[in-house]
Amino acid sequence: MFQTEKAPAAFKTMGNRMVWQPFDDNKNEYSKFFLDILNTGLPSVVNVDEAINMTFGGIDNIPRGLKILLAQGRLPGIHVFGGTQEVARSPRQMHSQAYHVISFNVINDYDERMMLKMLRLNERGMKKLGLKQYEFWHIRPDVDDKAQLYHSWEELVNKII
Repeated sequence: MFQTEKAPAAFKTMGNRMVWQPFDDNKNEYSKFFLDILNTGLPSVVNVDEAINMTFGGIDNIPRGLKILLAQGRLPGIHVFGGTQEVARSPRQMHSQAYHVISFNVINDYDERMMLKMLRLNERGMKKLGLKQYEFWHIRPDVDDKAQLYHSWEELVNKII
């Protein structure tokens, strides 16, 4: 675990884990961090917790390194997961580059409308996500025309393995 101002260097070998908790939100340091992961070229999983922290004055104003990683990272096997409770304020590029979209219940009406749209549930006339405990919606926007409702994570895992 790194708790630093400056972005730590990406690992150059496989099988490592890193958590970086920066002292403050510095767009340039975030950009360096994401570009270093991309330039290392190793298959990686990058989890951006609270993706709204990547927006600097608007959903299109995110670190350049994150934009590039989202657009080019899949080729070397880099997958970016972005999580947030505030969907409407999260980086637009995370939505447009999403390979999977999963939604649990959200509280804010605007965020719920965004998820209904992203999941294409509004096209089915749905006005609410209508989820019970442990349920979630999933869609692969590039291949699915309809989101699928899952009652547990086990249902999804059994489908994809």
